Amino acid sequence: TNEEVPGQVFVQLGTVQQGSLVADCTLPGARLLRGETPMVAVHRIMETKLYGVQQNISIESLVRESESKDSGVDWLEKIYLRTVAHSIMCGPFPAPTVRVRRPTDIPLEEAYVVHNPQHGRIVLYGWVQRSYYYFLKTAEGEHALQNWLSLLEMDECGQQTLGHKLVLRF
Repeated sequence: TNEEVPGQVFVQLGTVQQGSLVADCTLPGARLLRGETPMVAVHRIMETKLYGVQQNISIESLVRESESKDSGVDWLEKIYLRTVAHSIMCGPFPAPTVRVRRPTDIPLEEAYVVHNPQHGRIVLYGWVQRSYYYFLKTAEGEHALQNWLSLLEMDECGQQTLGHKLVLRF
């Protein structure tokens, strides 16, 4: 979450696939690997998904959450367990910034480009209101995000310094 703008969360906005930007709005996170502790998973996620930025992220707390969902069978309920790592970005965000130079329907102005050469992935991240994150997860929101991604331009300023809180979910 963003300390300076209440209600904002840091999300993945899209990825580069076969040379094209593809909308893919999700929270940074991953499943625990067999035998992996939550703290080891947090570090793995930061090293792979937030490559080059992890040295500027300080973990504040780990919180265990559970969510129950109907399984479709009367007598069976699914329980999903998740660990949320509340973190703060305490240094510069060493990633190029891309911006939209003209007004759009999406309340986003910029995204940060993270490239992990070990995995060959290029991912765009940005800050959005939590309620808007849920919209971007819908088909209509994904379409709007794809249109927004097509308008991005590289920012001349390059890297940004952020003092925001970051939440990793896995």
